[in-house]
Amino acid sequence: MPVFTVQTVSADGTMSSFTTDWLTGETVIEFFHTTCPDCRRDLPLLNQYYLEHKGQGGFQMVAISRAEGRESIEAFWRTGGLSILYSPQTDRTIYNLFASSIIPRIYFCDSRGVISRIDVEKFSNTSN
Repeated sequence: MPVFTVQTVSADGTMSSFTTDWLTGETVIEFFHTTCPDCRRDLPLLNQYYLEHKGQGGFQMVAISRAEGRESIEAFWRTGGLSILYSPQTDRTIYNLFASSIIPRIYFCDSRGVISRIDVEKFSNTSN
């Protein structure tokens, strides 16, 4: 897992930080843009996955935008009733640590930063 730190926003607007230095149990990272049809399809499914797993020790999830600011993301989160922490990124700096094209991209990793699964273009809600 590449090392990075991002500022995140919760559904209620609270700001915090997410860093790969603090990986605990299962961590899910999704790269998205709210105008991407596949992302729009997957984000509610990922939100359901988040709600089902958030109480499990060490589980965390963050959705990181690929070149999209907070205002449009906030509107999409509010309309969709999403609960996942998100990180607005106005450029592709963090995204480029992982890939150069194609979203959504979903990474599953463990507390050591080892990526165990990558879903590209479609979230497949299966056991790890």
